[in-house]
Amino acid sequence: MRILGVLCALAVIAVFASESVAADQGEAKFQAMCASCHGKAGVGTTMAPALVKNEFVKTSKPEDITKVILEGRTGKDKKYPKMPMAMPAQKGKLKDDETKALVDYLKKLSPEDAAAKPAAAKPAAAKPATKPAAKPAAKPTTTK
Repeated sequence: MRILGVLCALAVIAVFASESVAADQGEAKFQAMCASCHGKAGVGTTMAPALVKNEFVKTSKPEDITKVILEGRTGKDKKYPKMPMAMPAQKGKLKDDETKALVDYLKKLSPEDAAAKPAAAKPAAAKPATKPAAKPAAKPTTTK
């Protein structure tokens, strides 16, 4: 019975370790293949849009994001026409597990719950308390 407990504990550790490795792999692939256009933190550049809190990434299925990564977006499929570059196809440059890790990383940059929750209203800035203006001092009167 004790051996079964140890085996279960090892299985749980292995699952968490593999998730951590996949997350690291996704970020590493992003830095190596995407950051030069989309920015080191995914916040976009003049060459490519932000992927942080990106509506497409937030709301799309992983297979749709995978399709864009592998096939790119050029010509009529180019989503951001004002950007100077098209999204180049990455087919043949990524293994399946690398593509999945990259998609998982992008999803973490743009979680779906961020799309569902409206932004909290900022409280109105408090006006600083002001003292009433001081009355000018009366001029002393002089007698001659």
